[in-house]
Amino acid sequence: MKNWMWIAIGLMIVVAVFYLIKWKNAGVPERNKVPLDQAYLNFQAINEQYQSKLFKIERICTVAARSASSPEPIRVFQTVNQQLIIDADPKVDEETKNDYRYYKLDQQGRLVDSIYIKYEGYWPKFIARFMVFSNEQKAYYTTWPLDGDTTRHHFVSLNADFSWPKDKIDQKIRAVKKSGHYYFFHAFRDHGKDFRWLAFYEQQHWYMLWEKMPGYTEVADEDSGYRYRSDVFHTGTPDPVIPEDVRLIHFYPEEKMEYKHAIGGGTPPSSATNWRGKGFFSTVIAGNNFPFKVDQLVVEQEGFDKFKTRLYTLREPGGVARIYEPAFYRSEQGFALYSGNWDELYIIRPQ
Repeated sequence: MKNWMWIAIGLMIVVAVFYLIKWKNAGVPERNKVPLDQAYLNFQAINEQYQSKLFKIERICTVAARSASSPEPIRVFQTVNQQLIIDADPKVDEETKNDYRYYKLDQQGRLVDSIYIKYEGYWPKFIARFMVFSNEQKAYYTTWPLDGDTTRHHFVSLNADFSWPKDKIDQKIRAVKKSGHYYFFHAFRDHGKDFRWLAFYEQQHWYMLWEKMPGYTEVADEDSGYRYRSDVFHTGTPDPVIPEDVRLIHFYPEEKMEYKHAIGGGTPPSSATNWRGKGFFSTVIAGNNFPFKVDQLVVEQEGFDKFKTRLYTLREPGGVARIYEPAFYRSEQGFALYSGNWDELYIIRPQ
């Protein structure tokens, strides 16, 4: 009786192992049995565990959500004193979706300040050393980009009672534009009436010059306050074609997999079968070679575009491939910013 019991247990184990192997190999028709060349064993993924005598890596920020209204959830732009400001979407839920989050890097790429701003109905604009906040009725500014000061300084209103004649308003607008100082327009409709105000900086003060308009007025791009900001780097709109400043040294296939490409726009995903494995790359940062690896990588080359190298990552068989772009921003001071996906940003500094 005991012998039959052990036989039954043995059969159950065999069946369980069979189904485990079958489950593990689902969507994986083939595996590579050739070991990885030892020349690539010391390559490391780009994260805070990267060990090097030449480079130090830190993660600056991550974002939790991405939407059609914010396809580039991490944005980087230049500001005063050769510093960089990182604008990272803070949304984690409906309550935080309109808030603002910024990080400031100095010339050496060190994180020197950060700020989180709850949405209070104002839209921020970065204009040189000023951070200007405005809505349809009011405006104030801080000097956080320059010195980290978040003290609110309110604008001085001109013609708030609309007593100025039209020619006086036009004359002031021409003088402001000619002076070369900072300025921008904002136009809006309130209770069926149209208004416009001109914000401008003059004699160490910010002003708002009010004006009634005969109808709807559209502010041209060259008169918008957003023209003073120029992004130099962002995440979220990657290109699968490998950048020219990055070289794929070697691809080590591990398992052949079935997967999908999400095309979007209501078009059904397309299917593909390819090898997933490890990619070994190199680029140059601060004049030194910077090697790194990427796990779960899929490399595609198709004849329709002259066999350009396209990169994707794939978590599991049958899943949707995610575009991978090893994107770097290199500063003149030597440090670099890196992002492979829309949700995180790293800084790589020379040791």
